[in-house]
Amino acid sequence: MKKIGKTKDSLLLRTHFGNEAAWTKLCASIRKPVGEFQANVTPISDRGYEGATPKQIANLLSPKHHSFAFVADRAALEGREHAVLVVDVVDDPGRSFRVVPREAWGIENNLSLANMDFHEFADAVDDDGIFRGFGDGDETPKKTSKKASKKGRSAAEDREVLPFEAWQLIKKKPHEALALYEKGMNAHEFDQSFYVNALFALNSANEKRPLPRAHTRRVLDRIMKRRRLHADTYWNAACTCVALGDIDRSIEYLRTAKRRGVNMKKCLADKAFKPLARDPRFIALKRACQ
Repeated sequence: MKKIGKTKDSLLLRTHFGNEAAWTKLCASIRKPVGEFQANVTPISDRGYEGATPKQIANLLSPKHHSFAFVADRAALEGREHAVLVVDVVDDPGRSFRVVPREAWGIENNLSLANMDFHEFADAVDDDGIFRGFGDGDETPKKTSKKASKKGRSAAEDREVLPFEAWQLIKKKPHEALALYEKGMNAHEFDQSFYVNALFALNSANEKRPLPRAHTRRVLDRIMKRRRLHADTYWNAACTCVALGDIDRSIEYLRTAKRRGVNMKKCLADKAFKPLARDPRFIALKRACQ
């Protein structure tokens, strides 16, 4: 089987060719918007990959271009729920689980941006190995969110639902999203991805309507004092420091991000770093990544 290079969007690879109509329908289902979110995928239908196993698929992909892949195998095309296979390429190549099309957007959006780790979805599947969301099994995220938003939910329910509610708000209402992340930090402990997204919400809020600098610094310091942080936390923290005018600290976080294996070519292209364009240290980082 030939190697698969870089694709425009996340890969959707077909490995079963028994039903053309099912393949067309599956592609449309995965791409169908869910609220304001949508899975961005590049479908590849090539009989050269017929019957490929998850391990084989992982070996066909470069971690530089793909951290995961969606796979339309026989079970996905002929099964009742049309749950596609999701294959890990980076952390545990070949590890896989299934996801119903309606929930594919969450996996694609978060894994493609490294906002979450593969295992966070893989470890949240139902007993049959299918991921149907982080709620109570309901395939409709908004229903789960609305139900859980009612007063009186337990601490465990709040811890499970709050990250989802906050993430939904980031694009259009970043200040509300940030308030939820801060509320969460006051009450619970979360996976590392929660704090990556909290800083993303902080930066998004400052872009839309600047917060008091003391508020921004307080949130930043609180997160960065944690003992364990996802690598992408340093990328977002570097952006925050630029907004604060703390260039030395921003460069320090960028250097840490590089050591931790962040995709620096993508990171350094972030528009937030335009004020650093002439800084010799930033220029050196860019040259080191070429």
